[in-house]
Amino acid sequence: FGHRVVDITAPGFEDEFDVAIVSSVLEHVYDFDAAVTGLGQVLKPGGIARIKVPFLFPLHDEPGDYWRFTEHALRRMLAGFSSVDIQADGPRKAPFGYVVIAVK
Repeated sequence: FGHRVVDITAPGFEDEFDVAIVSSVLEHVYDFDAAVTGLGQVLKPGGIARIKVPFLFPLHDEPGDYWRFTEHALRRMLAGFSSVDIQADGPRKAPFGYVVIAVK
């Protein structure tokens, strides 16, 4: 469909995209710090990352399902972005996952 799919840990782009969609991906990236760095790298200043991660969700695509991130972990991971809005999917104390809007 004309969409680019890239390795977020080594994207090869800089300040290129207005929006990056990372949906149910970060739990499968072992080096999630490199993924977050890459995400910030590909976005233009003011660019938006829409991130969705599971929390209370069965293991899947084993053995490549590595992580479940809390709201607190996501805030720390994305601290380099200018704003981060996190919404729990389901009850806050036991969410199914999180939807994050992070602005570079």
